[in-house]
Amino acid sequence: MLNTAAYQGGRVVVCRRGQMLCALISIKDLRRLRELPPEPDKYAEAERFWQEGKRALEERLQREAEERRANEARESEPADEGG
Repeated sequence: MLNTAAYQGGRVVVCRRGQMLCALISIKDLRRLRELPPEPDKYAEAERFWQEGKRALEERLQREAEERRANEARESEPADEGG
């Protein structure tokens, strides 16, 4: 099995009771695997998108509340002056 993986470039999968446990691969294949970029963590990505959306929503709600207060202040100014 070692010679197959090391010298022939084959890959040997070791199983126990029908379950794959590990694999023997050549050092050349191992080096290639190590050069690959890591897979993104889908949970971390989802959390990042959630936080970005939450922040954007909070900013929008804050802007709308400020606009509403500004509009209310403008509407109440003429009534106070005419009083």
